[in-house]
Amino acid sequence: MIDATTRHVQATSLEPFAASILTAAGMEREEAELVAGYLVEANLRGVDGHGVMRLTQYVESIEGGGINLSPRVRVMRQRGATGMVDADGGYGFRPAEEAMELAVSLAETWGVGCVGVANSHHFGMALFSSLRAAERGYVGITLSNTTAVMPAPGGLTSVVGNAPIAIAVPRDDAPPLAVDLALSQASWGTISLAAGRGDAIPPGWALDGDGEETTDAQRALEANLLMPIGGHKGFALAVLLELLAAGLTDSPIGSAANTHGDPSGGCGHLVIAIDAERFGGRRAFSQRVEGFAADIVQARAKDGIVTRLPGDRGITTRANRLNDGVPIEDDLLVGLNALALRFEVTPL
Repeated sequence: MIDATTRHVQATSLEPFAASILTAAGMEREEAELVAGYLVEANLRGVDGHGVMRLTQYVESIEGGGINLSPRVRVMRQRGATGMVDADGGYGFRPAEEAMELAVSLAETWGVGCVGVANSHHFGMALFSSLRAAERGYVGITLSNTTAVMPAPGGLTSVVGNAPIAIAVPRDDAPPLAVDLALSQASWGTISLAAGRGDAIPPGWALDGDGEETTDAQRALEANLLMPIGGHKGFALAVLLELLAAGLTDSPIGSAANTHGDPSGGCGHLVIAIDAERFGGRRAFSQRVEGFAADIVQARAKDGIVTRLPGDRGITTRANRLNDGVPIEDDLLVGLNALALRFEVTPL
């Protein structure tokens, strides 16, 4: 279905398009294909702020020298149930993958694996690495810090990132229960998409440069003052999560963090894999998960409302978009095809 402002593009076309843009910009082909796959997967799950709209930003970072295009991702050290991975200034997709693989292998031995990633950059949806653990039967947790986008309550300068956190809990015969969120009312990517459309944003999402609430998406981006969920509670939680993701990994923190423009790496990640067998047992944990899920689904709801479990929306959206295509709004399509023209890539 195509309307006046949106076109639908099949993922099988969108992914090679994204990979070709990144390769033409200077990224190695194998890395470009990996990154493109994750961007399109975010679109499929309905998280468009981490999808192909990021291509323009990535190209700017690459051409500005902000990203190491030939990173040597490696395990720096491993001691007991802990480890550290060096992203070497590249994007965080592959390092987060390798960190969670290491965390799972450590959990097999120790019951818990906790691995940090240093010298990294943007890695899209945090959920992807958590799902890697859940698909192996382990609870997966992923944390990251980001470029500072939120001020302290009453502040006029951003001092902390919006602290992405993703948790995935395995199930026996169903997709994992999963949550992937950041602690700002809305993500930078979501506000950027609204600005591209010329749409207003809801009150309470962001402040303007004078510290006043704004519904102007472009002014919100220029001020870079996003509001935390839960007011001071969200801010406090973001500060503590940033200390875990960046402080423990000896990564740039607060106003020093830069997820798109530090060739030595501007942020850190922390991934954790947990084996339920070492606690109350996997069988008991599974029974708790399924019983709790059933209670939620069967709970009384308003007429016409279907109660959903955490992660259900993304699963449904993915199935629909695999069939119908990924919706690409016309303003984004124009921008993507401008990149295609510039890099002599077949346009969408």
